[in-house]
Amino acid sequence: MFLNKKELYLESVSGNMSLVEVFADNDTLSIMIGEGKRYDITLESAFDLADALMMVANEEYERVELRNV
Repeated sequence: MFLNKKELYLESVSGNMSLVEVFADNDTLSIMIGEGKRYDITLESAFDLADALMMVANEEYERVELRNV
């Protein structure tokens, strides 16, 4: 059992929902997306992924907000 586990649902642009589970064990972060898609990555790579997601999402959000002004 993983003590450090988070679950969330991602919504696709078509409205489909996928369960995502993220958990850590022995200096490894595991991401499970849907059924059968598991990615085991280093903690450093997890931070790189989080940074990239935040940067791209923020840039897209700002672009959309400017378009709606």
